Amino acid sequence: MSDKGDAVDHKRAAESELAGTELTGTVPKRIRLNYVFEMIESDLLGGLIEDAIGAICDYVSLEMHLALTQVSKKHNRLINTRISRMPNIMGLAFRHNALLNKLTNLTELRLGHNRFITDNTVMNLTNLTHLNLSDNKCITDNSVSHLTDLTSLNLCYNRVITDNSVSRLTNLTQLELTRNSVITDNSVSHLTNLTHLDLWNDLITNISVGRLTNLTTLNLEYNHIIKDNSVSQLTNLTHLNLDYNHVITDNSVSQLTNLTELSLYHNKVITANSVSHLTKLTRVNRYH
Repeated sequence: MSDKGDAVDHKRAAESELAGTELTGTVPKRIRLNYVFEMIESDLLGGLIEDAIGAICDYVSLEMHLALTQVSKKHNRLINTRISRMPNIMGLAFRHNALLNKLTNLTELRLGHNRFITDNTVMNLTNLTHLNLSDNKCITDNSVSHLTDLTSLNLCYNRVITDNSVSRLTNLTQLELTRNSVITDNSVSHLTNLTHLDLWNDLITNISVGRLTNLTTLNLEYNHIIKDNSVSQLTNLTHLNLDYNHVITDNSVSQLTNLTELSLYHNKVITANSVSHLTKLTRVNRYH
């Protein structure tokens, strides 16, 4: 039977399982199962919910996304079995959870705070375009270097991934480096396709930032390294965050005439003299 036919059958099966219960309704294309499986532990609700959720999961797998977070360990076997029959899932979220199988069609994977999933699994997911490794201590350069289709990468609070892999990810358009003390100019300077860069309290310098002229969004909150001479070159910027930033001055901001949003919380350096030049601004966030 075709995938389309399977999807229809699974949808009907799922809706049949839900009929007559408080879960009655159409089956969504995207579902988040945050704490649902805790309810399965109830003897009264266990069978009904397990069967209903199982039917939904099988149907959703034929669509686009399935997110699983905080799944109870008691039911790892159930979910593991379900996921193993869902090769078409394209989006997964894991938080403190060790379940991941051969889902080679995945394009989005969130492994924030992961302490279980390792390189052996991730290196095979070469279709990934979005990867979140914030505060992740298990995934290393050995797998990330293979994910050259990545366009979005979150390395906030990450102390494991280094320039060795990031420098190869030249398709990146979005990079999050909040509280990252490992990634340096040696890799970022090569990522000229970046349009979104988060350098909150980061160590990246003017050497690389000045080269990233495709940037449209830049976060320099608490950043005391990047200076006017690099920011003034980023004339494509539309969103700029200078919260708690005491280094960037009117000299550069006044030249960013494409800005539509400017954040200046607790910023006592930027004045009305520069803001008055920014005629495209639609939003300014400011208080001292």
